[in-house]
Amino acid sequence: MVDIKDHKTSVAILRNRQLKVIYYSIMTMIEREKIKLKKLIDLCNLLQGDTLQYINYEIDNKIPKEKLTKLRELAQENLNCGLEYVDNLKNIRNMVLQTYLQKKTLAKKYCPFNLTNDVKDYYSDIEKIVYI
Repeated sequence: MVDIKDHKTSVAILRNRQLKVIYYSIMTMIEREKIKLKKLIDLCNLLQGDTLQYINYEIDNKIPKEKLTKLRELAQENLNCGLEYVDNLKNIRNMVLQTYLQKKTLAKKYCPFNLTNDVKDYYSDIEKIVYI
């Protein structure tokens, strides 16, 4: 029976930090989507007349009623899709994090770092690229 420490491919997989990079990339995507959704929420509030910033704007007088109704529907539908997208991203982020933590636990148990110069060089190069 071969010890996992002697199987270089398995050790490389367990020590790989790609899941962590993916996790942080998803976090960045979520933050960007929240900024976009904030603007869309502001638009929906403006169209509904629910904002103090444009309280005297009287949008009902500037756009024909049927077009305003359609615009409100489309903006609300777009907002709902955006909120669902962010929820899906959060679920994916949580699954990636759980997988990363499980892999990290396995790595600590079966191939803890006993840093040789080769491994130190490898991880210092990776950290320069990924900034982790």
